[in-house]
Amino acid sequence: MKRLLLVTGLAFGLWLSGWAEKVTLTYLGHSCFTLQAGGGPILMIDPYGTPTRCPALPKPADVVLITHGHIDHCPWCYGEKDRVLGTPILVWPFDEQGRVKEGRWRLADWLTVDFVEATHVTKDGRGEGLVCLFAFDLGGIRFAHLGDLGRPLTEDQIEALGSVQVLMIPVGGVLHHRRGRGDPGDKAAPHSAGDAAHALLRGGVLPLEGDGAHRRILAPGSGGGLADPAVR
Repeated sequence: MKRLLLVTGLAFGLWLSGWAEKVTLTYLGHSCFTLQAGGGPILMIDPYGTPTRCPALPKPADVVLITHGHIDHCPWCYGEKDRVLGTPILVWPFDEQGRVKEGRWRLADWLTVDFVEATHVTKDGRGEGLVCLFAFDLGGIRFAHLGDLGRPLTEDQIEALGSVQVLMIPVGGVLHHRRGRGDPGDKAAPHSAGDAAHALLRGGVLPLEGDGAHRRILAPGSGGGLADPAVR
């Protein structure tokens, strides 16, 4: 039987019985994670600049994904070049017009990532610009990171992200999803963390930022244990 095993705290170990590789996922604060399958290369998502009150960086990485150009997600955008150790491949997913280069991108021989465009701006006008949602398979597990997603996921975005097993999603604060589920009578696309998880997920949720909710692992309302990655 396939299982998801978590070590509580800031470092998580994820592995599925029946798969050869263990995936180590480490939460470094705010929206920043590193992921490593076996003893292989390290993927980092959204390292933060020094104004963010998290002490974990710098840490090493081989590939770094940036969801958008704010200092709490892209220190290089503000001249901070020492937040990641080593000489990583820095992945900036936007074109010269500031739009996400949507599609499936092979970034390394061990990493292919789906880029999905979304807005940072909330329904009440807070936030600014666009963000890139990332989805990828690592060690036989389908992950997605939603950056600072400000609006409900559309059906096209849900389809592009695929059948996700581990979801990293912003919750709490003024620019992020509410925890829990939305109004059952609301026919709009998902607009809370619980709704987004319900739409995408077959595994567990790792809430980001917010008010400390990132310390807990939230299970979706349906789906039970982990399923095999979707064939897309």
